[in-house]
Amino acid sequence: MKITVLNENHVTRRGLLAEHGLSLLLEEEGERWLFDTGQSDVYIKNAQILGERLSDLDGIILSHGHYDHCGGLQYLNEKMPRVYVREKAFCRKFSVKERNQLCDIGIPWKKEQFQEKLTFTETVQQIRENWFLLGGVPQYPQLEEKPHGFLYEDGDETRQDCMEDEQFLAVKTKKGIILIIGCAHMGILNCISYAKEIFPGEKIRGIFAGMHLKDAEDKRISFTIEKLMQENLEFVAAAHCTGQRAISKMAEAFGEKFLFCETGKIFEF
Repeated sequence: MKITVLNENHVTRRGLLAEHGLSLLLEEEGERWLFDTGQSDVYIKNAQILGERLSDLDGIILSHGHYDHCGGLQYLNEKMPRVYVREKAFCRKFSVKERNQLCDIGIPWKKEQFQEKLTFTETVQQIRENWFLLGGVPQYPQLEEKPHGFLYEDGDETRQDCMEDEQFLAVKTKKGIILIIGCAHMGILNCISYAKEIFPGEKIRGIFAGMHLKDAEDKRISFTIEKLMQENLEFVAAAHCTGQRAISKMAEAFGEKFLFCETGKIFEF
């Protein structure tokens, strides 16, 4: 598998752009898929600079219904492939700011724009031979709490958003399962435990993930690193919303196993 980072929060390479968001080009056995599209057309511009074509994609995966992962879809003027997304991603979504102010963070386009191309995924859905989308991540109380500070509209009511729409990709390889995760709002440890529950007895080889630890306390970051180290992962690639403090601590803890993600980088597994 080859992963090209078309957009991530950081960039150091000349000529490329970066924005808060994530977009990955996944390639395996001649197929080319997008995992998320960032919030604008930045991923398209970067793809052009990197010499990567987006005209013959085999599919697009949208990890969850936030603007910084889905917003860029509306700028893709090429022939649109099948788009795999959870139906609840289209609820109106908000984050809670200071003084309880609500900020709209949902998908900035209407599902009717791409209705014919959308496939609403199940809790576990196979999308190619060794690729599986896992949604509805449960909470394992001994690991991580439910996400705070997010709301969604349910009819006339506003409820706590536990990100039922979030899904991540599990790729089976000969050496184990690689998990590709957009934000892990339910917690990266919950995601790993869920994958192990769905695929009992199989090794988690590595993770390529936004881990939503940017506002986490040191205690939680240390606990997360401790549990990740117990998994004996081949690699840990931290992206997007993981946060600089967590990234620095993980880099120190995992050494050569830690992969720094930024726009324009290419990883092959």
